[in-house]
Order: sequence, then structure tokens, then C-alpha cells
Amino acid sequence: MNIFLIKLQCFLINLKGRVRGKQHLVYPEDNGLYRISDTQQSIYIARLNRHNRYKKGIAQGVDMLAEEYSLNEIDTKPGDILIECGANVGELSVWAKSHSLVYMGFEPEEKEFCCVKLNASKGAQVYRNALWHEKKTLTIHSLPGSGDSSVFDMGDAEGKFEIEAVRLDETIDLSDHSGTVILKVEAEGAEPEVLKGAIGLFDQIDYITVDCGPERGENQDYTFVEINRTLTNHGFKLLQAKFQRVTMLYYNTNRISL
Repeated sequence: MNIFLIKLQCFLINLKGRVRGKQHLVYPEDNGLYRISDTQQSIYIARLNRHNRYKKGIAQGVDMLAEEYSLNEIDTKPGDILIECGANVGELSVWAKSHSLVYMGFEPEEKEFCCVKLNASKGAQVYRNALWHEKKTLTIHSLPGSGDSSVFDMGDAEGKFEIEAVRLDETIDLSDHSGTVILKVEAEGAEPEVLKGAIGLFDQIDYITVDCGPERGENQDYTFVEINRTLTNHGFKLLQAKFQRVTMLYYNTNRISL
């Protein structure tokens, strides 16, 4: 689509939004991304079809995602760390910024990765890598329009690309950090492999919030059983379960007394 048509499309979206009382405006950027703005702040997105997530304002859209992962249940303080696997455009980096948290994010899709870099606070660590249980090159079956790109082929991918995958515990260093560490994992069915690649950091992580929904392969299997086995075997206990998205929040019993 040429730039004139993109600008026209954004103009029509904004006109319709104002008539319907929506809070956000959409602006095309020269780099092929889109900037969403309301009266308080802006956020960059990669796919125009996802702009309606902010129709009630950016803060509300971001907070809603944080609540889906039970992040609002965690008592954080400035300087604590949020590590995110499956950052998409970095909505939770915006949430982390609003809570003065240190942010580390991983996102393999190129345009979404560019958004994370723009949305995260200055000094955030952002990696264009997949997370896995070993270092290797993975093929990603790309479905970015719905945020469903995966290492598993579900039969409806728009294309595919190769990306370097890394273990989380070989990529980041938490040895000098004394505050709370939160790990959020959303890997479109690959959550068990991501967690196996993070085991070396488990004794330094306080909370793990993970998507266990039906996203693994063509059968769209749930991943809860394997995830729960891995985490409970390493001292984590289930704290909160939300079934609309099927997300589970665990806490480290070796670090936290509840």
C-alpha cells in the first residue's frame, strides 16, 4: 500500500474514531510503523489492524494486558526487573516504564522488535531473538497480524523466517540485582522450551507469569501440564490463575514467603 493510501486510511480511522468517542489517534510513520497517541502518551505499533486496542486510551489498553498476566498482583518498586519473552510491540515495556521498572524484552518479529525499541525506556535491554532451551537457528512461522508467530507451524502462517534462538540464562545476568525479578513468558506454544532455557536463573526470579493457552502446533494443545511440572519441580508455586487467556502466575517459594 502506498503512503497516500496509508495516510487516507489513518485519516478515515481517526475521523470515525472521533465520531464514536474513541480516545486514540493513528499516525503513519516514515519507517512503516504507526504511532498511536491520546492526550497523555504515545505508543508505536507495527500493524494497523491492532490500533483498536487503545480505543479507551493507551494506559487502559496497556494496563489491561498487565492484568491479564496478573502483573497488577505483584508489589513492585522502582528498579525491579521485568523480563519479557514474546514482547510483540512492547506494551508491557510501557507498563514497566510507568512503574519505573528495568525492562528486558525478546521479540523475533522485525517490525514488532523495532516498536519495542521505540516504546521501551532508555537503557532497556531489547533483543531480536527467540528464546529456546538451546542456542540454535529456528524457523519462525510468521503470523504477525494477530501476534501469533510461532516456532510451530499451525498451518496458517503468512510466511516464515529464520532467527537465532538463545537460552535466557545464557543471555542476561542478574547476579548484581537484589530487587524483585519478574519473568513473563508468551511463546505461542513454546513456553515449556523457553522455561527450560531459563532454569539457570530460577533461583534469582521471584515471579513467573506464563501463557498456558491452546497454542502449541496444529492441534493447538495447552501447555499447562508441562509448564506446571517444570516450575513446581524448581520451587515455584501457583499463585493466580486466569482462564480467559489461560495465564498462570507463580511465585518462588525459596525467595518469597506468602
